[in-house]
Amino acid sequence: MLCREVYQGGCDRPIEGPGWLHPEHWPVLPDDRPILPSLRHDVPDHLIRTLVRSPEPYVRRAVITAPQTADDVVDALLDDPREDVRTTALHTTRSADTLRSAAGDPRLRFAVACNPHCPPDVLERLSRDNDPDVRNRVVINPATPDHLIDAATRDRHLFVRWWALRQTRNARIIDRAARSSDPDEREWVASNPHCSPETLLVLAADPDWQVRRKVASNENCPGDLRARLIGEPIGAHRPARYPSPTPSQRAGALVERFVWPLILRLWPERDRD
Repeated sequence: MLCREVYQGGCDRPIEGPGWLHPEHWPVLPDDRPILPSLRHDVPDHLIRTLVRSPEPYVRRAVITAPQTADDVVDALLDDPREDVRTTALHTTRSADTLRSAAGDPRLRFAVACNPHCPPDVLERLSRDNDPDVRNRVVINPATPDHLIDAATRDRHLFVRWWALRQTRNARIIDRAARSSDPDEREWVASNPHCSPETLLVLAADPDWQVRRKVASNENCPGDLRARLIGEPIGAHRPARYPSPTPSQRAGALVERFVWPLILRLWPERDRD
């Protein structure tokens, strides 16, 4: 069996047990983290149940994130000896009982809050967690009920409030933030995918160039408006709060426009169900 017959982006060399992996094939990021292998979507169940016994943790994590992996295989890895594998399984499991139990452990709450199958009652409990990182993950979780996201727009932590403004579907909250005197609130709501074209038109006239940049990258932005905004030089008519666009801000604009959409397309399907 060839590596490319098992892994997306695999090579033409054969692989076999017990490892089922060529570790040197997967490139390493600047911080020494390898790019993780992902299983092909046509890998059959019997092979997945063989791969899960691999001593390579990257193989076991690839098994967890594959959309066709059976729930019992994922749940079995909740007891894996490796913490990173256990955490990946907790991110992915569909077991409501497991998630409710893990939500009581401060060390596991973040992983539970990331799980897109997390029950609403658990998300509601975690939305009141003392850790703002946990509350922020609740806001980002696609399973979170709208009323919890709306409540988070009043969170005591600034970053949680900003993400809630980006996620809320509440037209009244969106409109209020779009007319806020706080440029940060206008910037975050300008990237909200539930922002109406009418509200985006208001934000497109914002004196802050970063707000206008977010409008241009919003998927709901009308094509003619996007073309006009993209034609503006970066930093045009910028306000005093940003005296000059830094190289990192310029890079951020490129990442948001091109790299982040690519990441969303490549995100494991299991995590987006």
